[in-house]
Amino acid sequence: MISLFAIVFLLIRETQAESYSSTNFEDKLGIAYEFKIHIDAGKEDCFYQYIQPSSSLYVAFQVMRGGDNQAGFAIRDPTGQFILPYQWKAHAEYDEAAVRTPGYYSLCIDNTASRFAAKLVSLYVASFKRDEWESYIQELT
Repeated sequence: MISLFAIVFLLIRETQAESYSSTNFEDKLGIAYEFKIHIDAGKEDCFYQYIQPSSSLYVAFQVMRGGDNQAGFAIRDPTGQFILPYQWKAHAEYDEAAVRTPGYYSLCIDNTASRFAAKLVSLYVASFKRDEWESYIQELT
C-alpha cells in the first residue's frame, strides 16, 4: 500500500510539474518516462499518455519481480481499439514509427490471473516527432 501511495504521489508531482495537454507537447521534441509500478494480486492498472499525430511511439514492459514473473500487458489507441492485445508475458515491446490517431493511449498492466502474487513492473514510454528531432540534430551538427 505504501508503494502505491508513493507512485501516486510521484505521478501527481509529475503532472503538476508538466501538463499532459496537447498544446504543451507541441512545444517539445518528445517525451520519455520510466515507471516502476507495484500491481497487487488480482488487480489491473491502466495509465494514459497523450501522443501527437505522426509521432513515434515506443513502449517497453517488463515484470521485474513477483510470482511467475509474468503479467498481462495491452495498449489501446484513443478509439479504444487494441493495438497490442493482452498477452501473459514476462516482457513485451511495442514500436510504431508514425502514430495515425492522436490522443490518449491506454497502457494497461493486468495481474488478475495471479491470485496471491503481487508484481513489480517496469514500464517505459517514449514518443518523439522524427522530423523535428532530425532537424534538431542537424542544427547541432
